Amino acid sequence: MTGGAHIATILAVAALATAGAAPAATSGYHNCGTVSAGGRSWALASTGISCSVARGILKTLVTKAPSSGFHRLAGTFAQMKCNSIVGGGKHAFQCSSRDGRTTLTALSH
Repeated sequence: MTGGAHIATILAVAALATAGAAPAATSGYHNCGTVSAGGRSWALASTGISCSVARGILKTLVTKAPSSGFHRLAGTFAQMKCNSIVGGGKHAFQCSSRDGRTTLTALSH
């Protein structure tokens, strides 16, 4: 998948993150709202982890992300592997566990 296709996928997922309220439970989809991290505002969504855990992971990821391109980030975050995607003026993170039950998606505004 090209960098543009990655950004398009992230944009589509992040668009879903703009509706609804964030529940407190960890199962299911959570719209975690807008989070400030690394000098940017981020639309944040998660599954399988609470919004508070997702916010903490996002704040860690922001410090590890390269400034351009597509990169697989070193390390594991709540049993997830994460990618950093920067292109077209947008910054995004996509994380997923091996079984796909735990995810984090963040897109800068």
